[in-house]
Amino acid sequence: MQFSRRSILTAFGASALVSTSIFAPVRAATSTTLNVLCWDEYPTDTSFDEFAAQTGLTLRVDRVGSVSDMVKALQVQSDSPYDMAFLPISTFNMVSKAVGLKTLDISKVANLSGVDPSIMDRMKMISGNPDINSKMVPFTWGAEAILTRNTSDQPISYDVLWSDAFAGQSTFRAKSLLVGIGLYLNSTGAIANPNLDGLYESEDALVSYLLQYQEFGMDHATRLGAEWKSGKEAAAAFDAPETSTGLVWDGTAARVMAKHADLTFHLPAEGGMAWLDGMFVPSTGQNDAAALELMDFLLTEEVQKRHIESSNYGSVMSNLLSKPSRLWPNGLNSDSIANVWWWRAGPSWWGPTLGRMGTNFSVALQS
Repeated sequence: MQFSRRSILTAFGASALVSTSIFAPVRAATSTTLNVLCWDEYPTDTSFDEFAAQTGLTLRVDRVGSVSDMVKALQVQSDSPYDMAFLPISTFNMVSKAVGLKTLDISKVANLSGVDPSIMDRMKMISGNPDINSKMVPFTWGAEAILTRNTSDQPISYDVLWSDAFAGQSTFRAKSLLVGIGLYLNSTGAIANPNLDGLYESEDALVSYLLQYQEFGMDHATRLGAEWKSGKEAAAAFDAPETSTGLVWDGTAARVMAKHADLTFHLPAEGGMAWLDGMFVPSTGQNDAAALELMDFLLTEEVQKRHIESSNYGSVMSNLLSKPSRLWPNGLNSDSIANVWWWRAGPSWWGPTLGRMGTNFSVALQS
C-alpha cells in the first residue's frame, strides 16, 4: 500500500520519493556533517535539533515514506552519500544486497545495553540474518492489534472479529486478517502451523495455508464488517457507531482513541502482528563516528520517552516498556513482546504472493 511505510513491511509499494531536508537543501559529506535518511513518520519531536545543538554537527535529514523509496534514495545519492538510515529489520537482506550495510562498532552505542533482551533475541529471526546484531541497532517497534469498544479486562482473541457479539461490526485489512485467522486456527489446533513458519517454507506452502485461512474467513464472512485499505479508512470506520471492533495499526488506534474514550487496544491472545525498525550505516557512509553517536543519543531514556509519546510507537528499552501510554494503559513487558507475531524476512516470492492472496480474499469477500 502507498499510504504508509508500514504497509511496505510485507510487500513493497510504489510511492513518490519525498525529499524534505529539514536543516539544509544541499548535503556535503564531512566530519562535521551527518546526512540521515529517515522515515517521514519519526522522529516527530525535537530530537534531531537537540542532537545537532549538543554536538555542533550539521544534521541534514531527508525523509521518505516506503522501503522502495529508501533504497532508491540510497542508490541515487552515491555521489553525496547518507551516513545513517532507518530500516524495517524484516527487509534487512533485501536492502543489504541493494546498497550494503557496514559492520558497526557496537561498543560506541552504550545505551544499547538498555534495549530489552527480547528485542535483541528476535532481530536474527526477523531479519533472517545471523549478522544482524553487528549491523543494525533497534530503534522502535509497533503492532497491528485489536481495537475495540469492549473495555473488559478479559483477554481478546482474533475471533472477536467474527463473533456473534460484534457480528458485522468489525473492520480489518484483508491480508492481515488472513494472518490473524492463521494465528487463531493454530491456537485452536484446527490448522497446526506454529509461529506460522509454514508460510515461509515454499510458495506452494504459503498459498496452501492462505487458501485454508481464506476458506475459514469466507465461512464467517457474514459476521465480518467493512474492510479498510488505508489508515484513514480504518480511523473513519470507528467514527461510525456500527463499528465496534477492528484489526488496526497502533498509530491508527492512538488517533482514534484520542477521539473516542470508550475504545481500548489489545494484543490478541494469539499474538499481535509486530514490526521492528532499526538504524544502520550504509556502505557508502562517510561519518561513522557521528552516526554511532546519533544512534546512542536516540536510545537515551529521555529521547525514547519523547519519541513514543509523539509517535505512539513502542520503545525498545526495557525500563520504558512498562510505562503506561495511550495505547497501553497498563504498560507492556518482555512477555508482551515475546508473545507477538513478528513480520519477518522471506524469499523474493513471499511479499508479492501474500499481497496477491490478500487481494483475492478481499475480492471474494465483496462478491
